[in-house]
Amino acid sequence: MHSHRGIRVAVAALLVVVGSAGCTLNKGTAFEQQFTPFLEDRDRLESFDVSASNDLPGYGSGTVDVVLDDDLDDDELVEEIFQIAHHEVDDQVGYDLHAGFATENGAGQVVSTSVFVNVHAPMPDTEENRQLIADRVERGRAIAAADAGMQEFTAGSFRSSVSTTSDPLEVALALRPILEEADELETVVISHGDDPSSADRVEMRVDLGFDGLTDLVAVLELVRQSAPVTRYVAETAARGQSATLTLDLATLPADPRPLVDAASARDVALVLPTPAPVTPDPAASPSSP
Repeated sequence: MHSHRGIRVAVAALLVVVGSAGCTLNKGTAFEQQFTPFLEDRDRLESFDVSASNDLPGYGSGTVDVVLDDDLDDDELVEEIFQIAHHEVDDQVGYDLHAGFATENGAGQVVSTSVFVNVHAPMPDTEENRQLIADRVERGRAIAAADAGMQEFTAGSFRSSVSTTSDPLEVALALRPILEEADELETVVISHGDDPSSADRVEMRVDLGFDGLTDLVAVLELVRQSAPVTRYVAETAARGQSATLTLDLATLPADPRPLVDAASARDVALVLPTPAPVTPDPAASPSSP
């Protein structure tokens, strides 16, 4: 009896070839190569960068970062961002669009802010979509204007960042009413200075609300009355978790339990540095008989 296994394998291989006909395998690379010339021809961009990945054969994703010219008014900003999101190339992929532009902070200094648009597919030409972008441009300006120490706001899909010379928790309170309308943002990280890993920092889960923010402020003030705080990391509550306040202290309180209990009463998990182990001084040890 003849086996049909070889025939089945050949037919399957033929179907793969036929199914791939006309399909760009490295679609991310193709998108990057096609979208870049489009941006090169735009005369209202100060700079841009296009990057993409080939996630699977025939599928890709990308990121488009643009910085718009400083002299554009809001209507021009909205139209330029819309035209970028509206543009379609032959090998289109979904991508994250980050558009930066200049604005003034609360002290009147010129700083950088931005908007984020997740472009699943080329944005349809509608007034609703232009209004969506206009709302985000307005929000980007409002975020910068809410803080006199604002240095930069960078909007992103999963993580957005604020760099400020002000106290991050004070900035978080000021930004709360603005960010409550920002349904395109997920987590916003507010840091003192340019290096979030070594400075005071607040991480807010915007998509989950702002549970614990005022409690974090109260607990930090309580600790500062008892011990000098050299650095803090404050995190608002997430699903099934309390707000968390992690501290670096110049000196530890003799008994930190009252502070921990006071924080717990406000549903804030207080994380204090672990005391350094004490090494016995051999000279102080009793001598052997």
